Amino acid sequence: MATFKLGTSVVWEIWRSRKDAASLVRERPRKSKATKRTKDEIARLVAGVPVIDRQTLRSLANATGVPKTTLWRHLKSGWLRRAVSHVKPTLTEEHKQRRLQYCLMHIRRQLGAFKMDLVHIDEKWFNMYKGVTRYYLAPDEGLPYRSSLNKRYIGKVMFLAAIARPRFSGKATNILTAKLVFGRLLNVYRRTSKNRMKGTLVTKNVNMTRKIYKKMLKEKVFPAVRKNGQDNAGPAYLFLTMILWPLER
Repeated sequence: MATFKLGTSVVWEIWRSRKDAASLVRERPRKSKATKRTKDEIARLVAGVPVIDRQTLRSLANATGVPKTTLWRHLKSGWLRRAVSHVKPTLTEEHKQRRLQYCLMHIRRQLGAFKMDLVHIDEKWFNMYKGVTRYYLAPDEGLPYRSSLNKRYIGKVMFLAAIARPRFSGKATNILTAKLVFGRLLNVYRRTSKNRMKGTLVTKNVNMTRKIYKKMLKEKVFPAVRKNGQDNAGPAYLFLTMILWPLER
């Protein structure tokens, strides 16, 4: 007190005010030390959670009680793994029997002719346009205007494709391309109008039925197989006709 040249009453007043102020301040409670889980414990917790709750780290953290950052750290290190599940087709006994019959049909004893007499036919769907398209424009160009009645349901166009193994001659010349046909449906315009004359071929979306599919096979696939499948030799043409004739009926 002599150092600061203060009286005893002044010092006691300062000390009393300090004690009163300290009583108003709540002491921060001490946090309990976090329990560290081992990898085996985390593995048991993760395995015990239903798979429906393991789709996101947030739901997995809520179900296991393990912090999300801890799960992310183990995932980044490679100890936990993220897997993608694809829906598989349900196979019945009839399906398995058909697959076995299909495999038995393609068993060949001779060598060097694997799938040379097989043509794969498949339908390919394409969107008529994209919902979001990126363009590269000049400085003075404007963005092309595009509109649709409903951007959620974009029209589709189906092409029929027939593919076979390519064949080569002795001089390494390709005598048969792999893509036999890639056709589209063309309808004949039946009436004359201000837009076009009668008989004009126009591209129009039609419903794919058994009758139309059979028509495409007759008019597109089979002629392409005859055209590219052999070199117009008599025995080859006769053998190919014997195979395709029952299918064209």
